[in-house]
Amino acid sequence: MTASPPAPSPEPDRTTPSPWVWDVFCRVVDNYGDVGVCWRLARNLLERGQCVRLFIDQAQALAWMADPADRQHPNLSLHAWGSDIDACGDVVIEAFGAQLPDAAERAMAQAAAAGRRVCWLNLEYLSAEADSKYNHGLESPVSSGPAAGLKKQFFYPGFVRGTGGLLRDSATTASAQTKPELPWPPTSMALFSYDSPTLALLINQAHTMGMHICVAAGRTTAHVQALADAQAIATDNITLQPHCSQQQFDAWLAAQDFLVVRGEDSLTRAIWSGKPFLWHIYPQDDGVHRIKLNAFLDWMQAPLAMQHAFKTLNGTRSLRDDALLFPANRDEWQQWTSCVRAARDKLLAQNDLVTRLLLHVHKTLS
Repeated sequence: MTASPPAPSPEPDRTTPSPWVWDVFCRVVDNYGDVGVCWRLARNLLERGQCVRLFIDQAQALAWMADPADRQHPNLSLHAWGSDIDACGDVVIEAFGAQLPDAAERAMAQAAAAGRRVCWLNLEYLSAEADSKYNHGLESPVSSGPAAGLKKQFFYPGFVRGTGGLLRDSATTASAQTKPELPWPPTSMALFSYDSPTLALLINQAHTMGMHICVAAGRTTAHVQALADAQAIATDNITLQPHCSQQQFDAWLAAQDFLVVRGEDSLTRAIWSGKPFLWHIYPQDDGVHRIKLNAFLDWMQAPLAMQHAFKTLNGTRSLRDDALLFPANRDEWQQWTSCVRAARDKLLAQNDLVTRLLLHVHKTLS
């Protein structure tokens, strides 16, 4: 990591298609999911010819998450969270409400004092809730700190027009156009989940169906190992995956028949795959995750059996003796597949998140 980022030009010439400089600020809250989204965002921006400076407080995850070729991209630089900043970028992204370091706010205040336009965005969490559409693009005056008097805007990733869309690079767009036949019964499952009282039920049902289970590295592995130590699950059909780059993770998901994913980044990958999946939403003490899950299932127009499986995994439906976390037969398998692919088609018909970001920034800075 460099100590002091190179400064962007004070007044970029927009008469030629020169790239903007994007300062992306990422703080790790839990499980490196924040890093995953910010790194994929950076990769998408680089693919569009933009310049990215990523400021991160726990960069060690990039040692395995970031492909070496991506890290060496000439338009990318990585910086410690508290690095000195001589001049802010053209776009400043505050990911997931992370409070910017004072150095970043001072740099924006100096840019404003010099009459330089800067687009300050608070990139929010992905949600299917209706209010994300109405909050998208709203301004928020800053009342304290070095950047007091400036304004930032909320940018809400989402599933419908009027929101910020989903991350989708060119390779994903190309692969999402395909609709290969999926085998019934499924023979393999990717498991990337949080801890859950129903995790043993999920694994044992997969075992009964004859599926091989590939378990993602990290906390999921720890949960599965704890269940194995307690002899709550069979283990002869389980393999453990090492930490891997995002490209390897995407390929790993694509190689499985059924997907169990968690958080935000892997949810979008599951949708783009067009394969039946379960989403383990991040559990929140106040129960807000129930509302978010229901909103997502409503947007998906998920068939009833699929809704029940999602809710059972997430503990928002009472556990029944006959609870199934997978399609029960070929017809249900086809229903789940059709549901996911119809959702994917809706998203493919819309602009992706980076396209919407570029349009928004052009409107703001032009």
